[in-house]
Amino acid sequence: YFMDNMNGRISYSGWIHYPLSSESRGVSIFIELNSELLFEGIGFPELLIDKSMSKPDNYKKYSYAKYYAGELTDKHGDYNYNFYVHTYLTTGREFEFNSWDGMEHLIYHTREDNYVIVSRELITFVDYLISFPYLFVFYFLSVLIILTAGSSSIRRRPVRFDLKLKIQLAIVSIVFVSLLLVAAVTIWYNVKEYKEKHRNDLSEKMISIAAEIDAHIEDDNTLSDNQIDWLNRELSRLSNTFQTDINIYGTNGAIIATSRPEIYYRGLISDRMNSKAYNEIFTHFQISYFQPESIGLMSYLSAYRPIINNAGDYLGVINLPYFIKQDRYSQELSTIIVAFINLYVLLLLASIIVALFIANQITRPLVLLQENFKKIELGKRNEPIFYARNDEIGSLIKEYNRKVDELAVSAELLARSERESAWREMARQIAHEIKNPLTPMKLNVQHLQRTKGDGEDYEKLIQRITDTLIEQIDNLSNIATEFSSFAQIPTALPQIFKLSEQIEKVIDLYEPVDRVHVEFHANGLEYIDVKVDRDQFSRAIINLVKNAIQSIPDDRKGRVDIHLSRHEHVAVVSITDNGEGISEELSEKLFTPSFTTKTSGMGLGLAIVKNIVDNFSGRVWFKTKEGKGTTFYMEIPIWEDTKSPSGS
Repeated sequence: YFMDNMNGRISYSGWIHYPLSSESRGVSIFIELNSELLFEGIGFPELLIDKSMSKPDNYKKYSYAKYYAGELTDKHGDYNYNFYVHTYLTTGREFEFNSWDGMEHLIYHTREDNYVIVSRELITFVDYLISFPYLFVFYFLSVLIILTAGSSSIRRRPVRFDLKLKIQLAIVSIVFVSLLLVAAVTIWYNVKEYKEKHRNDLSEKMISIAAEIDAHIEDDNTLSDNQIDWLNRELSRLSNTFQTDINIYGTNGAIIATSRPEIYYRGLISDRMNSKAYNEIFTHFQISYFQPESIGLMSYLSAYRPIINNAGDYLGVINLPYFIKQDRYSQELSTIIVAFINLYVLLLLASIIVALFIANQITRPLVLLQENFKKIELGKRNEPIFYARNDEIGSLIKEYNRKVDELAVSAELLARSERESAWREMARQIAHEIKNPLTPMKLNVQHLQRTKGDGEDYEKLIQRITDTLIEQIDNLSNIATEFSSFAQIPTALPQIFKLSEQIEKVIDLYEPVDRVHVEFHANGLEYIDVKVDRDQFSRAIINLVKNAIQSIPDDRKGRVDIHLSRHEHVAVVSITDNGEGISEELSEKLFTPSFTTKTSGMGLGLAIVKNIVDNFSGRVWFKTKEGKGTTFYMEIPIWEDTKSPSGS
């Protein structure tokens, strides 16, 4: 029959009638069977426990209690349950879930006034937070690996170790190494303290056990059989009291009494005393001796102390093999390591955030300084940098502001010097050009003054001198006109227009020219729009065509071809003539004011063209071959909304 004793054990009772003879009534035998208690307390080695009967590891985090008739009959675990179950009941239902004392409890009402309570620690927000660093590191590394493996540009791109990255790496590295050293030292220290604690516990137990044994046999000269029997019983009692195993060896090193004979019955350990310990006790006369020993893969600390009677004779040696619970030791050590890993990861993440913040704060003024350096332009107002802090970067920025001011002054002086130099050169050229026609005018007037008389010759002379004066006056007028054109280019007024249409209008001006044929080739690019000043563009084309015509000798049938082409986002107008070309030594001066390939004038036309094209954000250049002719190229940005006939 099953016996519900509510004591945590499985119990059965049985009745067997055994007849002695046919005439007698026989004998009744009553049997009670109880399941064996699994004792896993301190001092009992794990290797003696049947693994099939031991509790699974995940059960060890639970506590439970059994109540019979409302009173506590059995409990297991670390939680301290009340004696009466009614203090926990709230609803009276079969299953109740409650939380108190930082624990989560399940109360199961089996029947009548019998209950079972199972408890475990509450899972708090901190427990969830602990997993965050691991998840963050895992997903961060996963995303980094995926991006690196999936993007060939990232793999090919060299890492730029700028100042910001160096500061971040320095801070994170210092924190990483510091935390690693602190973690290693702390774990080492905790392990050392843990072992030292158990060593001290073992020493205290040895002193207490030795005092109990010495008090009983200190007057004996030898250990008799009766004394050995007493020692076996006493060691069992002391073992339960102090929760440790106890062995006693004789003076010959053989085991004579033990609280745990199973170890020796199973042959797990020798029945002889450790030779090194024996030598320390009986040769070097150590009062106590500790040494690490092992059974298979299981290590433990063993303590030895001699038994000495009042006469000073050695009667034996007490041995305490201190079997530390490996799972508890591993749990305590892993708890320390996990706590440090959590703290380590959190501090590492915090250090990364702090490193980013500090690096940004340090490099922000430098980035600002860099951006302002990029904006520096000669001849324009460069804004100073405002920085309130008085540190090394502040000194650098102050020096930058000072240099900006000096640069502005220098740029103004340079511009003034260039203007004065240009005007001096221009004045020299103007004086030279004006002087040239004035000289023949003066000579003709003087000649007229010296000549007196009437008649046909005198009238012819006056006519010739008059013609000469008119011609030179026209030259002076042309000089003034060209100089005025160069000095007074009006402000550009950008307009959107078809490039080819405007070029054709300019070509129409040169239709009456007999000795030169001017032809335009749009090359299918009639759709190209530009946004520039229409009048200035026409002026530039006129100057280039005029320059091309005037560079052709009178004895040569002239031809000027104008071509329109496109290169990505710019349009190129090329003007080719079959004139004399330009020599190599004169090519560098072509766009300089006063230089000309023509036989008359100041040569300001090409300088005007260059100024106009520069205002368009374009460029002008040429290619020439002496005796064959010259091609001028004018590049102008295409208006961004220009649509080709195909719609692209």
